[in-house]
Amino acid sequence: MNENLTKAGSLSISGSGEINGGTYESVQISGSAKITGDVTALNRCSCSGSTKIVGSLKTKQLHCSGSCSIAGSLEAQEIHSSGSWSVGGAMVCQDFRSSGSTKIGKDLRARTVDCSGALTVHGDVAAEQFTLAGGFSIDGLLNADRIRIKLGNDAMAREIGGTIVECRSHRSNRFLRVETVEADEIHLENTLAQVVRGRIVRIGPACKIQRVEYAESLEVSPGAEVSQQVKV
Repeated sequence: MNENLTKAGSLSISGSGEINGGTYESVQISGSAKITGDVTALNRCSCSGSTKIVGSLKTKQLHCSGSCSIAGSLEAQEIHSSGSWSVGGAMVCQDFRSSGSTKIGKDLRARTVDCSGALTVHGDVAAEQFTLAGGFSIDGLLNADRIRIKLGNDAMAREIGGTIVECRSHRSNRFLRVETVEADEIHLENTLAQVVRGRIVRIGPACKIQRVEYAESLEVSPGAEVSQQVKV
């Protein structure tokens, strides 16, 4: 391992090896590295190759490529990731962009979420804007002002709530499975749900909904099934 700690307190690691956690101005890791303990990077943390942090990470900007594993929680302002990475605890950030595979052990809270690929959250997701192209699995509630889903794989959540919810699919064999969808405006395709509740509701092709409650208008595609329609 080649480890360099500069006068400004920045940590640079290349090659392979193991170090202890700590507080640094910035952290840059390339190759294969393991950090034992909590890590604080005051400005930026950049990881490429294979990185394992046995602790929590706090930073302003996080850029991950390759494989990255954080055993504890993650707190950052901006997160850009590609490849395969996981967070064992909760994740809190302002802007989150990801391509590839992301796994979060507890809740995800962000201002904006923009993901392509696969997202797994073993908790709730709360955001202002949530955009995903691919598939996801959310054990709890997905809640955002605007939710835009483009199904490339199957998706699942216990509940979805927001102001505007859109789920569209260009593949007939991929579905969103959810117990309840509740929003002001709702447009669904390829969705299997127990209850859909909104002001303006559009039920598109390949949907199977047990009950729809609407306040203003309801449109149901000929290719959809709605067992019960209730105007409230």
